[in-house]
Amino acid sequence: MCRYRCPLGVLGKPFITLVAALLVVALLVGCAGAQPTPTPTKAAPAKATAPAQSSKDGGEAKAKSEAKPPAASNEPYRVGYVRPSSGPLASVLGNVQKGVYLVTEQVNKAGGINGHQIELVEYDNEGSAEKTITVVKRVVEQDKVIALLGPNMNANVKAAKPLLKNGPFGVFLTSSGKPDPDSYSFQALVTTTALQQKLFQFLKKNGYKKVVLLATTDSTGEDAVRDVGAAAKEAGGVDVVIERYGRDDVDVTPQMTKIRADKSIQAIIVWATGQQAAIPIKNAAQLGIDLPIYASPANLSNNFLSLIKGNEPKVLWLGSAKGIAWYDLPDSDPVKKIAASYAQPFEARYGEPADLMAFNGFDGAKLVYDALRAVGPDSKKMKEWVETLPVWEGAGMPHKFTKDNHEGDSAQDVVITQLKEGKWRIIE
Repeated sequence: MCRYRCPLGVLGKPFITLVAALLVVALLVGCAGAQPTPTPTKAAPAKATAPAQSSKDGGEAKAKSEAKPPAASNEPYRVGYVRPSSGPLASVLGNVQKGVYLVTEQVNKAGGINGHQIELVEYDNEGSAEKTITVVKRVVEQDKVIALLGPNMNANVKAAKPLLKNGPFGVFLTSSGKPDPDSYSFQALVTTTALQQKLFQFLKKNGYKKVVLLATTDSTGEDAVRDVGAAAKEAGGVDVVIERYGRDDVDVTPQMTKIRADKSIQAIIVWATGQQAAIPIKNAAQLGIDLPIYASPANLSNNFLSLIKGNEPKVLWLGSAKGIAWYDLPDSDPVKKIAASYAQPFEARYGEPADLMAFNGFDGAKLVYDALRAVGPDSKKMKEWVETLPVWEGAGMPHKFTKDNHEGDSAQDVVITQLKEGKWRIIE
């Protein structure tokens, strides 16, 4: 610390000149040795189950990703994903989300698509048509995603369709979405039409003359009554009795009692999902009804088996895309290899077999990413590429899409499965 000040005038002009010269030299030396300041780089995120995403479930949060983020010159491809992460359908459809995540992670680990990582922009529609309208508007109009996965369930798809007439390219994650011809929307899951055609072919072949359909009173039930009636008429020789019940009913004993009293009924079709399907199955067990029960394909899930535990019918059938029972397919079937490439990692990670919900997620994501890889992020080109493919091989089944058919499945690739010792086995 200086205790006094030394006036510069006392030292004289030569000294001041010398000091100034030394300062200039010091500055020049310092600049020559300095390095440019590096641009900050983002560290790779920690390992996580879900791929990179923007979550819009009541607040924004960026999930962690297993893959490093893309370089600034290759911005991520942002793909919308509308699904129920809350509400009554969240647990039933949870494996759809796991399937989407698994395929997305595999793509990102492999370097992304044409150098672009996939970023999922997710919204929770709570399983309701009203919320679906809100979140689809936002993901399309504000987020401007290049493609869309979802929504699930028939009523939610119907609510979303008017908002998607001009794109983006997307895949409905349901078996009854019925995408409009020449639209930007497709469906990669087996359709209810193909499932019901296969069911009545099976029933007729095996000598069933009369069955009962239990359907809910909502739009899903209305579609079931129409489609089952059409499939039965096409097959011929099988009469269908209709029984209805409310979506919120917690007991259908009156309907099941009527069914038990009709000795001519040989099988029961329950066209509902999750708890709505579990209730009539439980009531059938309580009433000692031991008829074969065919449940709608959305129930081909591990969650559904937990719902009916202790009330399992002696014979439980479900129709499905053949990939769900890939282990029963011959090695010559190309679906087997694709299905195993997703189903085996799924089981290794989650400790349970990949069910139809998981396959729904597998094929929805796969179709979007295959189209992106082929033609880039242009919805019109993606649409046209899918429509003109000779065949698109999915994990569940092959699809032959056309301009006028955005479902592309066939009853010949549908199988009837039966629950045997906790595993779905192909019986037809």
